[in-house]
Amino acid sequence: MKYLEVKIVVAADKIVFKIENTAINSSNTIADVYDLNKLHMEIRVSRIFQKVMNIRSTIVKSPIEIFDKDDFATLGDMLSKLLLEQEMLRETFANTTKFVNDSAGIRCRIFLEFDKNVREMAELPWEYIRFEKQYLAATARSGFDVIRKINISSDLNNRELPVTGRLNVVLIIADPETPDRALPNSEKEYLRDMFSALKKIAPDKFNYSIVTSPSRKNLVDKLREATAKLQLNLEEPYLIHFYGHARPDGVALSPGMDNAAQADWINDAYFAELFDEMAKNELPAGFIFTACDSGKITQFAENRGVALHLLAHHQLHTVVAMQNEVVSHVAIEFMRVVYQSLFDGAELAEAISKGRTYLGIKHDFGAATGDRGSYSNNAFGSPVVFSSSYKPLRFVNPAEKTEELSRNMEAPPPTSARPQAASASSVSAPAGQWNNSPVNPQNGGL
Repeated sequence: MKYLEVKIVVAADKIVFKIENTAINSSNTIADVYDLNKLHMEIRVSRIFQKVMNIRSTIVKSPIEIFDKDDFATLGDMLSKLLLEQEMLRETFANTTKFVNDSAGIRCRIFLEFDKNVREMAELPWEYIRFEKQYLAATARSGFDVIRKINISSDLNNRELPVTGRLNVVLIIADPETPDRALPNSEKEYLRDMFSALKKIAPDKFNYSIVTSPSRKNLVDKLREATAKLQLNLEEPYLIHFYGHARPDGVALSPGMDNAAQADWINDAYFAELFDEMAKNELPAGFIFTACDSGKITQFAENRGVALHLLAHHQLHTVVAMQNEVVSHVAIEFMRVVYQSLFDGAELAEAISKGRTYLGIKHDFGAATGDRGSYSNNAFGSPVVFSSSYKPLRFVNPAEKTEELSRNMEAPPPTSARPQAASASSVSAPAGQWNNSPVNPQNGGL
């Protein structure tokens, strides 16, 4: 695969485009001054849209979608205008996207990097950006990846990890096992079945172990036991996949005691510090959160937010998280596409793009929402990729495609409603199978 890299650096007074084309070994840098105050209205509207995106399921609890595909198109076009207001930048970007769309074997990695003094810009939902009627993070042509580049250290910018031909995953099923946040057994079993099925279709490419219901006291010990079971070779990278509950400022773990009434909520900083006990060579290359709001940025200048803080604190290569709510069947289908893509040789950001695209144009959100068409639900822009490096994170080299993971795995039985579901995440059956979840899976967004 040949890459064209577009590095977009946003400062308080200018935007810098650096285009590097490995296909023809060329580099071009363009800087343009802009007046951020003139775009104040677009910024404010985009932020308001982001804040109310989940209002249907968190407050209204109605089967009627508040936003439709035209609204998402408006948001995407506003985000595009924020970056490409100046004619020179817009023309350059138009030529770049045309080159990618017209070329075979070229993938465009778009890195968005923000100075700490442009917090309002940095915290916008850039995964919905739309240019010339094309959602760049979830395009049907599948030639673009949108990555949030976090400038931690210049030493990390070109960090490249070895491709070992095997995807190693530690799955954390973070079930607090408390009345307020307990995960239904059917969901946990379905998740285990999914990983078992993945192992069966690609036994040489996939290796996993599971950590269940960790507490703040035993999380690291359980992770060490799980990674030992993976029998990793020296410097072999692995992923941690966290499946559970989160909110913008923290995650829920088991309280570590019997008969506890509530989950143990710990903030983003404390969660990252739990991994301080691990040596650098024990840490994962990447982290995936299937958890509500785990990808939201709360304080950009201070690297706050569950995913962002974890990436910065431990200088991980890549962290993937969700900037909206996570709904059962949407999450499971997204995960299925992502892991399938990783098996087939996609690097992590590309696999996430393919998952977003699936949610945007192929996923069945259920008859209750009506035939609303592509890109009509907020799910496609929910996954966020944060990276400290410009280099791809790949586990398996591209080769012949593996057998496709079946979408028709036997569905677990319906679950009863869970309280406070607005910030809960769950992985469950394909669309339409579960109708008793507090946020109806046929209507929700990831």
